[in-house]
Amino acid sequence: MVQKYIVDPPSKEEVQRILDFLSLDFNTFNSLQYIDYSIDKLMRKKERINLSPFIKINDNYLFGNQQAILSAKAWFHPLKDGDAPFTLENGIVKSELASIRTKLDKKLEEEAYSLAQDTLRKKFTEKNIQNFKRLNKNFIKRPSCGEIDLLIVNPHTYTVFVLDAKNINKKLFTSAIATELRDFFHGRGRQKSYLGKLNMKVDFVTNNLDKILEYFKLENNGEWYIKKGFVVNTLYFSAFYEEKVDFILLDDLKEYLIKI
Repeated sequence: MVQKYIVDPPSKEEVQRILDFLSLDFNTFNSLQYIDYSIDKLMRKKERINLSPFIKINDNYLFGNQQAILSAKAWFHPLKDGDAPFTLENGIVKSELASIRTKLDKKLEEEAYSLAQDTLRKKFTEKNIQNFKRLNKNFIKRPSCGEIDLLIVNPHTYTVFVLDAKNINKKLFTSAIATELRDFFHGRGRQKSYLGKLNMKVDFVTNNLDKILEYFKLENNGEWYIKKGFVVNTLYFSAFYEEKVDFILLDDLKEYLIKI
């Protein structure tokens, strides 16, 4: 039936593999312990009815039309954002999803840059600063602080904004929230947190403020101060954490640049 109604349909073998992938054996949960039924545990698995809507009983499949539709949505929305709705092991799939996320990251950076230009004019806005010699010939080409996503100055409020665009996939279960907080504020082993990396960029700008302002054809009158933050397109739990860093929704960026 699937092959009959789809243009350029998959082969019978492909249909069977898809069906096997999206099916639960009738005895799937018999071997699970009570702890395996916790929300946090189940959210990491593909073996749940909202992702695998077909129940295999011998050679037959039990399913409901509405559940199959809901399952399609449960797959579609994470995948379009470069994420998987369960813990992945397949390296090829991970690589493809990472490629999607990279494109979405760049899109957020471009949208934030465009808004900043419209708000404070192009001459007061820079993006994707990897080669720091473009700011001043005496700077190291690639200092240890890494790339600055957005460097913006507001000459009316004497504010320098050092901003990183962060487009990570928000999840609502316990371990995912812990991972989000760890990535933003604590880091993983030797890998610095997002805030740790941002602080290094702020330190660079602070230590070279005169030269940074000179690039924008401005003078340091002693009244300038630096604001740091993450430009985001959704409200993360991390925004309510105790660390002193701004989370700026893309829709609020214009007001933030003017009023801060």
